[in-house]
Amino acid sequence: WLPGEAQGVTCRFDDVPEGHYAVSVGHDLNRNRRVDTNLFGLPTEQWGVSNNARPTLRAPRFDEAVFVVQANAAEVAIDIKVAQ
Repeated sequence: WLPGEAQGVTCRFDDVPEGHYAVSVGHDLNRNRRVDTNLFGLPTEQWGVSNNARPTLRAPRFDEAVFVVQANAAEVAIDIKVAQ
């Protein structure tokens, strides 16, 4: 859990083995450390997923959000747009 900043948040993970990954983030507005949902199970707080995968009325699948970390990659940057 990281507090949000107006200019964005950066998370750094060192020594990540090569492979296929997906990332999701949530904007915990009320700081209860969970993604709040409505009666239909849809998030009521902002969220984002790698590749900006945003299917309608369901959570993104891994294959929609996946990205590859190559061996000895210096850096992988992922911009995630967080919107309701």
